[in-house]
Order: sequence, then structure tokens, then C-alpha cells
Amino acid sequence: MPEFGFCTLFSLQAILSLMVPEKYTSVDLSLLAKLDRKPKLFADSGLSFWTDTYISHHVLNAHLDPTIDDASRRPEVIQASADWITNRARSLIGAETGSALSLLDVACGPGLYCTAFADRGFSVSGIDSSESSISYARQSAAKRHLPIEYRCVDYRTLDERSRYDVVTLIYGEFCVMADRDRDRMLRKIRSALKPGGVFAFDVFTREYSQRTALVTNWYTSRDNGFWASEPHLVLEKGFSYEEADVHLNRYLVIGGEGDPIREYNIWRHHYSEQSVSELLTASGYEVSGLFADLTGMPLEKATEWIGVIARRA
Repeated sequence: MPEFGFCTLFSLQAILSLMVPEKYTSVDLSLLAKLDRKPKLFADSGLSFWTDTYISHHVLNAHLDPTIDDASRRPEVIQASADWITNRARSLIGAETGSALSLLDVACGPGLYCTAFADRGFSVSGIDSSESSISYARQSAAKRHLPIEYRCVDYRTLDERSRYDVVTLIYGEFCVMADRDRDRMLRKIRSALKPGGVFAFDVFTREYSQRTALVTNWYTSRDNGFWASEPHLVLEKGFSYEEADVHLNRYLVIGGEGDPIREYNIWRHHYSEQSVSELLTASGYEVSGLFADLTGMPLEKATEWIGVIARRA
């Protein structure tokens, strides 16, 4: 019996029948075989992991869990980052203590960093494509009477001119874009910054990518799982694109009979000090400093993250 990378015909049908026997009768293995093949670099699966109505609620819960670093960093790290970025940006811009600076947080999620920067005197805007996260952020700002402007938009459509003193893009969001979207994002952020404005973001390195890369695996969930509310099977597999410093984490979600198999491709481009510096210089930025994170820790050889402070040239 042929194998299709994830598992055999027998094991797939056995798994599905054990979940809800009356709902599962067959599996289209020709489709599974096609989905198991290594896709072209940055191929789009056609489904958005970040904006899916059901999944986005689970992502929001991960953002708000103060004990984990799965979506946002823990509260004490967020506060330390906000302090360090504030001091670094004011120093680079030459702003006097207490003067108002404008800041845009790209991919702001539920507004945890936006709130921290607003508390430090910034005039803050946040954009994100998740309606769940933006709705939470707006409610949170209203409760605290913080005048933060939140917009639910695809941040790749950002189109502003010389409006912000600081732009932030935090927790590796820079790394999950296809290179063409990343390059466009760099141009749009540069345009949105005032001359000499500060761009603060972080990227993960090969070490992080290797530690978190998927291997071939599967698991089942009967209800209220991360991927679906109904019983489903999840097939996981990782693909490496060493020539491009890219890794793909691919998830196939198989639901009930008649439901389409859903494919989610999460691309992860990792960077080195050299590659991120060269990219920024070519995109019209000046690199002001590279660190181990956005709290200003010094870089080490085997670091998993690089915190970047750059300026619009």
C-alpha cells in the first residue's frame, strides 16, 4: 500500500472513522498526495491563517495569555520593550522628554504594545487584519480612555506620507511575509515615517527557525480545537528552502465528509545580522543598531532573535 508522506491510506481512514464513524467514509488521497508535495517558494494556499473567523479567536486568546510567548510576549517583556524603544527613539530623533511623538504599530494584534506606548506619551495608531484583535483593542482603549486609533486593514495596503516619528513591527511579523510583500512593506513604512523617523522591529534567526520547524506529524481533535470547532484531523509537515533562508510550516485540516481539506502555509524567512542590514540599506534605511531583542540586550552568537533599530535615510 503506497505511502503519501503524512500517513497511509489505512491509517488515514482508520483515524477518521474513529473520530466520528458515521461521517467519514473515504479520503481523496490524490488530493493529499498533491498537497504533500513541496510547494513553490511562497506559494499561496488561498487561506488566511490570521483572519479566519474561528481561528482568530484562539489567536487572540494566545495574545492575552500572560504566561506564554506564543502570540505576544509576556507583559513584563512588553513593558521593558516599550521603555527601551521609547528611550532609543527619543534619543535618535532628538526629542525632548515629554514632547509628543507619533507612533504606528503595524500588525498590532489586540493592542498590547499600543497601550504601552500610549502610556509613555505617544500619539498611537495601530493596524491589524484581524477583526477579533482590533475589536478587543478598541474596547480595551475605551475602558482606559486612551485615544488610540485602531484600524482593521491589511497592513500591506498602508499608504501614508511622512506621518509618524516611529513605526514598530514586533514579534517576527517581518519574517512571515513573502519576500515581495516584505519589500513592499519596507517601502510603505519608509514612506509613512517622517524624515529621520525610527523603524523598530525584530526578526528571528536560523536558530529559532530550526528549533520551531515542523516535522511530519498528525493529531486529532474532537471539538473546539485550535483549527476548527468540529471534529477534525490535522496533518503537519515542514519544508526547508535553504537557498532562500526560508522554512515552511504547512498544516492540512481535514473535517467532516464533504468539507474541503484546508491548507495553511506559514512561511518563515530567517535572517542574519548581515542579511537584515543589507536589506534595510538597499531599501533606504540606515541601521542604527542590532540587538538580541527589543529590550536592548546585546547580541550573542547563537541568538534566536535580532532586534533592529533603523532610521529613514
